[in-house]
Amino acid sequence: MALHQRASERALSTVAPYVPAWLAAPATYGLAYGAHTAWHDQPGPAMGTALLAAAFTWGTSRIAPSSAPLWRAHATTTVGLVAGGISLSAAVDPTTPGALSAWAILGIATPLSWTIRRITRNGGTTPGDPKAITAGDQGLAAQVRALKGVDVGPPTVEGGRVKATLRVVSPDGDIEQVQAATRGIAAALGVGRNGVRIQTDPDDAGRAELIVVPRDHLKNTIVWPGPSAAGGSIGAGFKVGLYEDGEPAVFWLNGDPKIGRNATHLGVFGMNGSGKSSGGEVTWADLLTRRDACLWLGDPVKGQQTLRDVAPGVDWVATDTTECRAQIRALPDVISARADQLGRWGHKEWTPEVFDTHGMPAMVCWWEEAAKLFRDEVGEDITGLLETARSAGVFLVISLQRPSVGIMSGDDREQIGAVWCFGVKGSTTAKMALPPEVRADGAAPEAWANRRPGYAYLVAPGVDEERYATPMRSYRITAEQLAQVVEQYAEIRAVLDPVSAQAAGEAYANRRRGTTVPAARKETTVAARDEFKLPTNHEPDLPEVDVDEPIEVPDHPSITLAAPAGNEMGREAAVRLLREAIVEMSRAGRTTFRPHDLRDTRAQAGRSRTWVTGELQALVTAGLLEDDGRGTYRIRDLVPA
Repeated sequence: MALHQRASERALSTVAPYVPAWLAAPATYGLAYGAHTAWHDQPGPAMGTALLAAAFTWGTSRIAPSSAPLWRAHATTTVGLVAGGISLSAAVDPTTPGALSAWAILGIATPLSWTIRRITRNGGTTPGDPKAITAGDQGLAAQVRALKGVDVGPPTVEGGRVKATLRVVSPDGDIEQVQAATRGIAAALGVGRNGVRIQTDPDDAGRAELIVVPRDHLKNTIVWPGPSAAGGSIGAGFKVGLYEDGEPAVFWLNGDPKIGRNATHLGVFGMNGSGKSSGGEVTWADLLTRRDACLWLGDPVKGQQTLRDVAPGVDWVATDTTECRAQIRALPDVISARADQLGRWGHKEWTPEVFDTHGMPAMVCWWEEAAKLFRDEVGEDITGLLETARSAGVFLVISLQRPSVGIMSGDDREQIGAVWCFGVKGSTTAKMALPPEVRADGAAPEAWANRRPGYAYLVAPGVDEERYATPMRSYRITAEQLAQVVEQYAEIRAVLDPVSAQAAGEAYANRRRGTTVPAARKETTVAARDEFKLPTNHEPDLPEVDVDEPIEVPDHPSITLAAPAGNEMGREAAVRLLREAIVEMSRAGRTTFRPHDLRDTRAQAGRSRTWVTGELQALVTAGLLEDDGRGTYRIRDLVPA
């Protein structure tokens, strides 16, 4: 029934565009007759209509696009005939036999010429010209087999992009096939591979939008324009670049219960040279101008090379694996203490109002080159942090080149609700990094690789879903700009609240700090809040901290610290222990599991996460397990110990 309705709609939409031209002919004759009746004995108005006719004809020739010479000539001739006929009729009676014959001939020939032109759908452009889509779709539908049974609606131009509605009109039509044919459509239109996207309609499976970008509007480097909300809250979001239509690309980490936006962790993915570190620097710079957030930053691989310029403004900077481990191991107690305190204050999650009222800032913990940490002994601990940190106002950012199953488990990726995906090497990595529906809508970061630094897709709570598959480019920030932000906004940045600082323990107290961090930072920050007319800390609402007695931190069973390496069990014994654990799960009625479920076994064996993944793959090869490719294993048969 729906297909019949769409077929009827298509028939009406096919006929409707031809009607105005045929209605215009009698309407023009009516105007001509009216002009003669009113002005046949008045030379002044008749002369005026002649001048207006000439002006309209000249104006049409100037306005019509020079890129379509045939269309320009046709339009100019038509306007000249219409305006000239009305002007001439002001002086000559249009009801005489000769005049009626001329009006009849032109009244049929002119709309007929436009009807023929519309049927051919040529528009004066060549097939290889990207502008051809604005003149029609018949040639495109003929060249792309996937468009069979799909109607391409009239194109419109919006901000450098051409859009056309796709609608299934017969059983042969399939929007998914059209999505898979974007390369063919791009080739037919003569645009780049990422220049064509098919955006589905979530409310109608038979409808989608074809988006064509004839030119790359992001090819020029975009210089960072400066802080987007200096002195404000992280609730304002972080402006990190521009979309292809010039709109700012913004993402949020904290949630907003008032509008239903969830708090989130962020995954930053992209191959070496794709610009993800530069995108990180832009975010750090924006964050360091806010009043209600502290930044913990770590890079276990490049260390000072990446973090040197920003280090003086960071609350805790880690430039090696040991220091990154200390950050990760401090966080479980910090999260538990913050969650407990937020509950005492009556908050279900951290919001900017928590800082304004109680002085507890958000914490952003960002690790560059995080693959090394996932392979390290603290890899399992990160999973526990991802599961518990958000509501406590601790937001984790995981930056790495390739989010493969061998590095991040399915549990880890499920807990990361936002993705900032730069260019990657190959479609396999792109499938790991981006949700399948975004890939289906045309997102192809593998087309950039590292040849387009800064190009990315942003998928995050609060971002319009229609933007998910829209390319953006991150700003480019200089070392001088970053250093200026660190120094200029030092008095605005918050310090960690006593609850969180006490829970972080001795490792935090002895942490590495930048050389320009003020010694009396807390007092300076309070003064800065007064300057910005922000509420100061309400000391009576904060817990009394006894320096001689550690703060009581609630147990958090979902966070388990792995046993330190060094007590490594022999391989034969470790394999036996691993297989026994799988057998126990099978006997308990479980048919599937994830590597995360074996973390206690791994800790007992003193083995790394990578080792466990390797042994599980060996069992897959032996036919005892099945791997779904997303980090879940199915037990096919009892594994002999």
